Amino acid sequence: MYEDTLRDADEAREVLAHPLLAEAFGSLEQSYVEAFVACKAGDDLPRFRLAEAVKVLRAVRRHLEEYVEAGEVSARTANE
Repeated sequence: MYEDTLRDADEAREVLAHPLLAEAFGSLEQSYVEAFVACKAGDDLPRFRLAEAVKVLRAVRRHLEEYVEAGEVSARTANE
C-alpha cells in the first residue's frame, strides 16, 4: 500500500505539473467565470451550472493535490 501511495503521488504530481493541463484548467476556469459574470440577472440556471462547473474543476484539481499530500505524509511516516 505504501508503494501504491507513493506511485499515485508521483503520478498526480506529474499531471499537475504538466503545462497543457495547467493551461486547460486555467483556461476553463477563466471561461466559466467570464460566462458567469456575463449572465443576465434572471439567468439563474446557466449561472448555477457555471458555478457548479467551476466547483467541479477545482474539486478535480484538489483531488490530485490530495494524492500528492498523501504521498508526502506516507514518505515522512516511513522515514520516522
